[in-house]
Amino acid sequence: MVGRKRRASMSITDGNGSLSDTVRPGDWVVVAELATPAFSVKNPESYQVASPLPLPLPSTLLGGLMRGASLLGSCTGGIASQSCIKKTGRIVKAAAPLSKPGQILGVEWEVVLRRLRKVLEPDSEEGSTRENRGNRVLDELSRISDALLRGYITPYNPVYAVFVARGRDNANRIEKALWYIDRLGDSESLVSARPVGRCQLAEFRSKSVNTPVALDSAVGGSFTVVYAPARAGRTGRTRRSEAIAIAMPVKKEAVERGYVLVYSEIEVEGSVYGCSVEGIDGRINVAVHESFHEVSGYGIWMPA
Repeated sequence: MVGRKRRASMSITDGNGSLSDTVRPGDWVVVAELATPAFSVKNPESYQVASPLPLPLPSTLLGGLMRGASLLGSCTGGIASQSCIKKTGRIVKAAAPLSKPGQILGVEWEVVLRRLRKVLEPDSEEGSTRENRGNRVLDELSRISDALLRGYITPYNPVYAVFVARGRDNANRIEKALWYIDRLGDSESLVSARPVGRCQLAEFRSKSVNTPVALDSAVGGSFTVVYAPARAGRTGRTRRSEAIAIAMPVKKEAVERGYVLVYSEIEVEGSVYGCSVEGIDGRINVAVHESFHEVSGYGIWMPA
């Protein structure tokens, strides 16, 4: 049994407040489809054996949106720069993966990857030198090469995400940035993203949601518990005591030769807000808990 975790305040702020502003009826949400042959969002607690999370963390989706804002020229300094963090905080309240309960998400598999460490890290001392941009001699490669076992998810159906905008005008900005999301997790997880619709949240009588919630808000249903990272320090490290336990709306179901991942719903206490849009494969419902903004903001300083 996982104990109750203390929730932390938001990290992104602007001139008018912070992401601690609650998600409420009347807020505009943008629903996006993320199409990918395979994706891998690493469990923050894993190291050499990089086990994947069944769905992307809110911070992964927000990191992708930051990249979109960067490519649009809306901010400078790269995806995790203060400029992009503040820009994203001004247009979006929260973001999270979205389930279609009962639909199969996909399967999990593993592959051994060989990586060159500190080559794609622009802030690292080694990665910033000219030699590390492709002109290294072979005897130097052994010093920075590494191998790890990495898990991936192959989706049978599209992965959906929901972004709560700070006003209708900002919903337009989110839609533009979505087109520029090109990965969903690690560097091999290529993805094409597109908005499929928008709607306004209204109060629901239902006590079930199809988006992540803090574990202490979940009272039933089928879900997977994951830990979202806390705000990272300059070294990129976080402490387990600062993490928050999150219930993800996905479960494992046994099949003849293993298992598949299936979207689910989570029963909650408290207020539920929702709306729906018409997608290519039918209606897409959005149902979020009143604590949605808290869950979605946690770990926002971590890049995608």
